[in-house]
Amino acid sequence: MIKYNVSAPSKVYTNANVSKILLINSKKVFIYCTDEKDELGAIRYCKYPFNLNKEIFQIQSHRCKISKLAITYDDNYIFSAGDDGSFICYDFKDNNSKTKL
Repeated sequence: MIKYNVSAPSKVYTNANVSKILLINSKKVFIYCTDEKDELGAIRYCKYPFNLNKEIFQIQSHRCKISKLAITYDDNYIFSAGDDGSFICYDFKDNNSKTKL
């Protein structure tokens, strides 16, 4: 039997239904999608490990809920697809990029 040491869980209250999650290890960022009835799909992100005093940022880019969320193997691009038929690529590699998260 394999035993794992698990630390106490970190809780972050988002005030929204969370539907998709990503953890970008190379940049220490936690990303998730909100899924609220009759609301626009949004991507939210915050620093990881969680610090309850830090801000949670939001990008409102879809007109309907986000159905898929993925990241490239090198953590440089994030893709989202929405029920509104849109597919969006976010450039996450360049800290000076205007389209960065």
